[in-house]
Amino acid sequence: MKITFDNNNTNQNVDKVTTTPYRDTRTEKTAQAGAFALDISGTVMDNTAYKGQGKTAEEVMQDAGQTDVAVQRDYMTVMSNTMSEEDYNRMMKDGCQVGDMDIEEVVTIVDKIKAELIKGGTQVAGYTDQIDADTLREITGSEAFAGELRRQFEKHDIPLTEENVRNAKKAYDKATELRELSDGAAKYMVENQMDPTIDNLYRAGYSSTADGSRQGRGYYADSAGYYARKAEDFNWQQLRPQMEKVLEEAGLEVNDKTLEDARWLIEKGIPLTPESVAAFYRLDTLTLPQDERQILSAVAAAIADGKSAGAANLADGRSNLEKAAEYIERFDKITDEAVDQTVAAGKDVTLANLEKTAEEIAGGDAPATTDSAQDTIQSDNTTAKIPANQSDNATAEIPANQSDNATAEIPANITARRQLEEIRLMMTVEVNRKLIGSGYAIDTTELEELVNTLRQLEERQGRLLFGETDTEKAAEKAALYNETRSKVEELPYLPVAIAGRFRITDEDFTLNQVHISGTALRNQYDEAKERYETWMTTTRSDLGDSIQKAFRNVDSILEDLGMEISEENRRAIRILGYNRMELSRENVETVRATDMELQRVVDKMTPAAVLQTIRDGKNPLEMTLPELDAYLDSIPYGKEQEIEKFSRFLYKLDKNKAITEEERTAYIGIYRMLRQFEKTDNAGIGALINTGAEVSFKNMLSAVRSQKRAGMDFMVDDAFAGVEAVEKGISITKQIETGFPKFYRDIVGNIADRMAKQDAATQKEYQSEQMQECRKACEVEDSVVEELLHNKQPVTINNLAAANMLMHSRGAVYKKLDEYTTPGSRDKVKQALSHLQEALTDKESAQDAYEEMQQVYEEVLEEARYSPGINYVDLKMMQSCYKQLALAGNLAKEENYQIPVEINGETTAIHLRVLHDKAEGGKVKATFETEEYGRVAAEFSVRGGRVSGYIACSTPEGTEAVQEKHESLQHSLQKLFAGQKEGPELGSIGVVHSSDLDLNAFEAEEMQDEAAPVQTADLYQIAKTFITVITA
Repeated sequence: MKITFDNNNTNQNVDKVTTTPYRDTRTEKTAQAGAFALDISGTVMDNTAYKGQGKTAEEVMQDAGQTDVAVQRDYMTVMSNTMSEEDYNRMMKDGCQVGDMDIEEVVTIVDKIKAELIKGGTQVAGYTDQIDADTLREITGSEAFAGELRRQFEKHDIPLTEENVRNAKKAYDKATELRELSDGAAKYMVENQMDPTIDNLYRAGYSSTADGSRQGRGYYADSAGYYARKAEDFNWQQLRPQMEKVLEEAGLEVNDKTLEDARWLIEKGIPLTPESVAAFYRLDTLTLPQDERQILSAVAAAIADGKSAGAANLADGRSNLEKAAEYIERFDKITDEAVDQTVAAGKDVTLANLEKTAEEIAGGDAPATTDSAQDTIQSDNTTAKIPANQSDNATAEIPANQSDNATAEIPANITARRQLEEIRLMMTVEVNRKLIGSGYAIDTTELEELVNTLRQLEERQGRLLFGETDTEKAAEKAALYNETRSKVEELPYLPVAIAGRFRITDEDFTLNQVHISGTALRNQYDEAKERYETWMTTTRSDLGDSIQKAFRNVDSILEDLGMEISEENRRAIRILGYNRMELSRENVETVRATDMELQRVVDKMTPAAVLQTIRDGKNPLEMTLPELDAYLDSIPYGKEQEIEKFSRFLYKLDKNKAITEEERTAYIGIYRMLRQFEKTDNAGIGALINTGAEVSFKNMLSAVRSQKRAGMDFMVDDAFAGVEAVEKGISITKQIETGFPKFYRDIVGNIADRMAKQDAATQKEYQSEQMQECRKACEVEDSVVEELLHNKQPVTINNLAAANMLMHSRGAVYKKLDEYTTPGSRDKVKQALSHLQEALTDKESAQDAYEEMQQVYEEVLEEARYSPGINYVDLKMMQSCYKQLALAGNLAKEENYQIPVEINGETTAIHLRVLHDKAEGGKVKATFETEEYGRVAAEFSVRGGRVSGYIACSTPEGTEAVQEKHESLQHSLQKLFAGQKEGPELGSIGVVHSSDLDLNAFEAEEMQDEAAPVQTADLYQIAKTFITVITA
């Protein structure tokens, strides 16, 4: 910042020297005609000397919008180091499919979860460590240290992984060596804008110059630019007003201590700015060395922020999350009076200034408001004056008791108050955390700018969550999402009697109407001071006598009505009682149906489901509940989600030692059957009831199979083999009967009970394993992230894992799929692969054939995952295959193909890329790896109507094998283009040996241009020819 003086005050410290001008082109907030500025600086050419406070809203938005590898790597690091098992469990309960979500979205949701914890003051219970006590003690070297580290990690809800622990110990050891800063070290840190972190303090102690003596150099500016000068003495009295202004802008109290800090900066030749004075103040008040608890608290806070342990700020051991929550509290405490007096004093309306004014008001030190040309008020015991510019330069008097109202009506005050309320409404812990992490100065940013920033963040969040490019539509959907979540969360606490106010067929049976009616009913109860049973709680013993009498006879009433004595029917009787409705069979059935429909919908309305509903353009608050229920059921499970669900099931079975192998087999059979019902929307059960047959597992399964063979005049059972006389393995019925010769229902219940005893511990183990897989996926090389971004694929945990496998275990997925292929499916697979190679004639044909192949392989996995003897480990391998197939299918849409082939009896995949470039024409790249050939990379370019290329091999044997096929390749390409009237000519095709051939680096390619002049068909035909020759 510049320190400004009036023209008529000559500054004895300035000597104008003609030098090369250095111009700062930024617009000054307050420019006075005929004034010049003195800037006390340590270097002429350092533009950071004139840097403004924090980052602007535009800079924050620009940073947030980056999608390069470095940004994605940051998100991956944050997720890996900060997402605890508690966070993961909460996301799963909320219906989030963590593996399929963008890493950025995962981090955003984790932020929300942690924000809720900190707002509620919740301590994470049952925290599960990823490191055992012995290893923890071994790393830390002390039981007491290990205990304190564990406490700090739990406090900040971060996982106690071995990596986090080792990094924390390393940072702690470095911090214990720190001592009081020398002047040279302090000057070094302030000049280089370094926060007082462990790493920076350590570096400054060794890197700074030992000379921290006075270095009085200053600079002043006029319209031509900045000019250097030297001076020995400063007129401190003359500088004081400007020093005080800088201190106020930095949010610091003006006192002897802070003025001394400002003087120190000037003497050392450091630019006097709000940032520099605040930075030095933090250093000057920092006490070193610190104790164990202080250091570890700061270290845990840094890791919680997604930073390295060495980035722990020893001057402020709070995490960004804690600071973010405090900002909400601080803004909530600001009074209208503080706003009015800050405006009246002509100060910038910032949080720092508002808090300072509030302190003065509380201490009785608030200055009396004075008359000014701005929106201020003069008041005394009898009168109050309105601004002169609002009364034509005449002073109007109003009664003193109306002065407060007059103050509130001043436009500037109204604007500032409105801005404060907007900030309170829009500001959330998650948003604040993003701002803090981006370097945004919330304390010293004016309210108007802060409001604009919050709006932009809100709009960006809406676009991210709802996929809307239209800002207004995104805002509408965000508002609907928040409203829906709020009302769904309130429903369980409304009176259960509300279920008696609707029928399932009512057109107004919507979540919105249920909430409105329920809220009104609750208010009636509250006004009458009557107790009531809430919708999601059991009946209460302290309810009214008349209702209690009805409850005592509830079972008898059900018997009289000839109805089953069940909790659902008892609940329906209570609802009828609350509403003073007739206790008839019809009413019980009606209320029960309404109540159960409402319960089903609310159970399904997870945050993820609400988000998907709104993304699909539906309003969940206005759909009737049956419509909403049907829609939620129709949201398709992806293959990956479905197998993940079965994976959890198998994990529990494998870990549970209380069931026999026969019972385990039977349980899998039942799972298969129930899944069949889900796939057919329970149509099989309806068909079974219509025939009047007994509802047994065997009959239910036969009904499902009948549905599959609809239109045929025979029933398919275990003895029938006329339609497909191919052995498919053990049938579902056989699997069930293996463990359940009789009494299916009772035995299933017994097994479920036995499994439930171990479920909680097993669930934690499963989640811990999933978390480890998430972290492992984030350890991939940057080339994997680049591959996803280059091909416009979302950076998700599943995609990272799949891309890593495709790039570093080439062809492995197809070898595994070959193992899973049963004899009955082998011909179908071969036909699909053959069709794919034949279809490599143009983009459309190739992608259609690729989709067909994908479908065949999914069927192979579908059949394999429910086969007898399958265990959790088997299923995890299949899950990896699903992920790789899904990613390969998406990559194929970008003309980036994984082509399964067999080369000399070995199954592998040729990675084929078809590239378009307007300048170069077009290009085909193909890579593969086998034991015989080693690594092979081929490139064919089409330029100026001529085809040329080369094939590189990593081994001499591979090079020789390719040389043997070289003539055949040349001949096939010549034949291909000979039949075309305007086809390209064939140039040279070379074969080279390269022992250090890197296939991933070879595949990294320039951007494509769809406007390429080369016929796409030519490129595909070249690729087809190469694959045909190499696999012959």
